[in-house]
Amino acid sequence: MNDETTFTPEIIGETKDVDRETITLATMVVYLKPCPTCAKLMIRLSDGGPFQLFPYDLSFKSQVERAGWVYVSDAEVDEKRICHECKAAGRASFVCAMCKETRRMDQEEESFGEPAERLCSVCFETVTAKVWAAKVRELREDHRWDFE
Repeated sequence: MNDETTFTPEIIGETKDVDRETITLATMVVYLKPCPTCAKLMIRLSDGGPFQLFPYDLSFKSQVERAGWVYVSDAEVDEKRICHECKAAGRASFVCAMCKETRRMDQEEESFGEPAERLCSVCFETVTAKVWAAKVRELREDHRWDFE
């Protein structure tokens, strides 16, 4: 295959689901990018998967795990998305929308929108409640339509 525009999905077989109904199996193209911190191949998911699949033995999640792939997280390092495993391991960072300092993901206090703007726990602990509340209102207003 030279590129995704010339790839033709193929039927590769049939099986039965838990209700004994026939399911046709096919190949598809999915995009994978290496995680900038661990180099594992990442796949981006939205609402549990890039397309609807059955919640049986053919689940998308179990196929991804068997392939050794990981999911793209909402965390970044050097403005590049990293995988969910690296995020969980604390390898991610963000720039606080209030103090503009780069912080580790475990210092995130609140997050707003997509792409996310984050506030750090250092600011939460050090600024006045009035300043914090004003920034939270501002970020909520700025991102209120992000998911529409």
